[in-house]
Amino acid sequence: FAALFVVSSWPLLPLFMMQVPTARDGIDALTGLYVLNWGIHALANHPLGYFNANVFFPQAETLAFGEHLFGVSVAMAPFQWTLAHPILTYNFALLFSFTLAGTGAYLLARQITGSVRAGLIAGILFGFSPFRMAHIGDLGVLALHGLPWIFLIGHLYLEDGRRRLIYLGAFFTLVEVLSSTISLYYLAGGGILALMVALYRRRSARSSLIRHRLHFLTCAGLLLFVLYPFMKPYVNQEVELYSLNMEQSPAAVRIPSEPASIAS
Repeated sequence: FAALFVVSSWPLLPLFMMQVPTARDGIDALTGLYVLNWGIHALANHPLGYFNANVFFPQAETLAFGEHLFGVSVAMAPFQWTLAHPILTYNFALLFSFTLAGTGAYLLARQITGSVRAGLIAGILFGFSPFRMAHIGDLGVLALHGLPWIFLIGHLYLEDGRRRLIYLGAFFTLVEVLSSTISLYYLAGGGILALMVALYRRRSARSSLIRHRLHFLTCAGLLLFVLYPFMKPYVNQEVELYSLNMEQSPAAVRIPSEPASIAS
């Protein structure tokens, strides 16, 4: 899958230290390049002020205007701290994203079907889908690479019901959500659908969920606790935007009562 990325993104490899790929006007790629390297910088210098990026001063928590890429920044920080090359670090993040996406889909399909060929086809279809290639410049969208790994862990749990898989799945879910906030929508929709199918087709799944309900509740509570500081800046931005729109709404403008004054 790493080799497929090199082929599908050619001629990026000879320009790996000079250019970043994009499918549109390049704004998303440059924004992702900035956010990733700001995150790595913040981790080393002021991690508690991660969302207070150095743009749009004096607005606070400006990183919440888009994807924060915290999980990707943590994973790529050793590369940037060692290589000190922002473009190279960003392109390595793309390489790992496509490799992880393809490998996760391969393992999931092979686990379900028992076929290596089916796994390879699934890995190519998911890892290099038209959707991903159309967003090759948007690192926040590409960071959905963790989804097949989460569903793989869920499938393994439904097969043997091992308790430690619950905590492993919670960890992978945390990493995925911290890497791409839009993954919440995909996890909610796909997870509910997969759970409904499992409960309908497997009686053992129902007994396992009941038996381990306290562990599921514990993981859910831990996820909410850890994710709260990362969701709060987005809520603050939405509240501020709503208040600003209310202040500027037409209802707040005083309309003259006499038609003659309006005409004049």
